Amino acid sequence: MQKPTLTRNIDSLLKEFASDNYTPLDSCDFSLEGTVTYVKYPSDESYTKIPDDHYKQYSQDINNVVKDKININQVYKITLFIAHECTIKLEYKINFDEFKTHPKLIVLPTSHIPYKTIKPKELYVLLISELNKIKAKNRILVNFHHNKMLEDLKKFVRHLYAGKFVKPVKIQLFEGIEPELSMQSSINLIFKNKTSPDHQLIEVDKDEIILEYRKPIYGSNGFNCYGKLIEHGDLEAKSFDLQIDDESIYTVEKDNMLILKSRKKGFVDYNDGKIAVSNVVKVNKINRIQSKITDDEDNEIEVVVAQNDITRDSVGEGAEIVSERIHINGHTGSKSLLEATDLVIDGATHKDSNIFAKNAKINRHKGTLRCNKAEITLLEGGKVHASYAEVGTCLGGSIYARDVVIDHVKNNVTVYASNSITVRLVTGEDNSFIIDYRKIPVVTSQISLIDADIDDLKFKLEDALKSDNNTAASIEEKIDELKHEKEQIISSSLKASISIKNPLRGLNIIKFVFSDKDEILYKTSPKQYEKFYIKLDDEKVTLYPVGVTKNI
Repeated sequence: MQKPTLTRNIDSLLKEFASDNYTPLDSCDFSLEGTVTYVKYPSDESYTKIPDDHYKQYSQDINNVVKDKININQVYKITLFIAHECTIKLEYKINFDEFKTHPKLIVLPTSHIPYKTIKPKELYVLLISELNKIKAKNRILVNFHHNKMLEDLKKFVRHLYAGKFVKPVKIQLFEGIEPELSMQSSINLIFKNKTSPDHQLIEVDKDEIILEYRKPIYGSNGFNCYGKLIEHGDLEAKSFDLQIDDESIYTVEKDNMLILKSRKKGFVDYNDGKIAVSNVVKVNKINRIQSKITDDEDNEIEVVVAQNDITRDSVGEGAEIVSERIHINGHTGSKSLLEATDLVIDGATHKDSNIFAKNAKINRHKGTLRCNKAEITLLEGGKVHASYAEVGTCLGGSIYARDVVIDHVKNNVTVYASNSITVRLVTGEDNSFIIDYRKIPVVTSQISLIDADIDDLKFKLEDALKSDNNTAASIEEKIDELKHEKEQIISSSLKASISIKNPLRGLNIIKFVFSDKDEILYKTSPKQYEKFYIKLDDEKVTLYPVGVTKNI
C-alpha cells in the first residue's frame, strides 16, 4: 500500500509514479486525504502554517483576506494508486475569468457518472471528492470559499437524476474577489515604430526592446483562486494575454512595467496572441510598396514566401529581398531582386529578375542568376553565371561557369565553361558548347584579384630589396606562385573537355578558345562523339576526337 505524500505538484508526482510502476499515466490516480494551508502576512518573508482560528476567520469571510492583505498557499496530502476500475470519470474543461477569481468547471455529457447505481447523497459526496481532486491538480484552493460550488453541485445532482444532463453544465469552483481598476493595463508595441514603406517585415537586434506592458493599477485589491492577493503592480493579477516565446524573447520588470527584449537578431512574429523573434519568416507575398525584407544579407534569417495562387507572383514587381536564406514557393515578378546565401525558388523567375546567391536551387529560370553553385530544373531563356551549374533541361538561354552539367539540351542554348561541359542528351540544334575562360565572370574576377595581389607584392618587393634580402626572396616566391596560378587559368582550355553522352541529332557548335585570339571550332553532325578536348603539339592545336587542327 502506497503511503500518503505531501506535494504541491500532483501532476509531476503522478508521472513519476507511472514511470516507477511501468504503468500508463491514465491508469494512475490518487485520493486526496487532506490539505495543509499556509499563510503569508505583509510583514512575513515566508509562508507559515495557518492557525485554526485564523483559518476559520479567513474561510468564512473572504473580505478579511483582502483587508489583512494575506496570501494563502496549500500543500496536498495524497495517496497514489493504480486504478483497476473506473467508478467515476469526469470529462471537463476549466474556464478562467480575467483575474482568475471565479473559475468555472464545464462538465461535459460524455462524462462517466454512476448516478443509476448509487443514491443521490452518495453521488453528491463522490462529486465533491472529484472536484476537490481537480482543484488540487490545478492548485486552486480546496475547502476555501466554495459554497457556490456546493450549491451548483446539488443542482447538478438533481439535474442528473432528472435525466437532463444532455448539455455541458457549469460549476463554479471558487469565489474570489475581483479588484477594482483605477487604471487599465496597456501594451506599447515598440517594434512597430520601426515600420517603414521600404520594409515589409520588422527586424530587431539582439537585446532590443520589442514591447512594453504597463501593469494595471487597482483602486481596491482582489483575491484569486490560487490564494494570491491581487494588488497594485501585480502582473499575475490580470492575465498578460500574450504568449511569449521564451527561447527568443526575455522579460525585464521595471517599476510598474514589464519589458520584452529580443534574445537574438531576427524578425518579430506577432500573430494570434503570440509573439516571437524568428529566423524563419513566412509571408504570402512581397510587393513593391513594401519592397525590402532587410538590408543585411548576413543576418541568419530565412525568408519563406508562400503564394498558393499560381496566377500571382509571390515576389511582386520591383520587390527586393536580402536575407541569408530565402525560400520562394511561387514566382518572382518583373525587376525583382533577391540576394541570399542560400536560395530556393519552387516556381519561376521572371525574365527581368536578378538573383544573387551563394547556393541557388530554382525550378524554372528565365531571369539572370549570379551564384557559386546553381541547380536548375528547367532553363527557359535565362542567364546563369556560376562556378558550378547543374541543369535538368535547357530550352534556350546561356550558362557561364567553370563546370557545367546538363541532362537535356533542346535548342538555342549557349554554354561557356573554363573546365568542363557534360551533357547527357542533345535533341535540338543551334546550340553552342564553348570552352573560354574569358567569358566566365568568376574566373576573370579571380585573374583580376591575382593581378592586384601581384601589383601589391611588387611595391613591397621594392622596399624589401632596399633593406632585407630574406624578405625580398619570400615576396618574389609569392609573386612567382601567383603568376603560375594565373597561367594555369589562361591555359585551362588545354585541360578542359566537352562530353555529350548520347548521339547528336543536328547541327551544333563545339569551340575551344586557347589564347586571347586563337580558337578552334567544329560543327557537329547527327552522330555519336567521344569526349571533345584539345592538344597542343608541334606548334599546332588538334581538336579530338574529330582531328581538326589549327596552326599557332
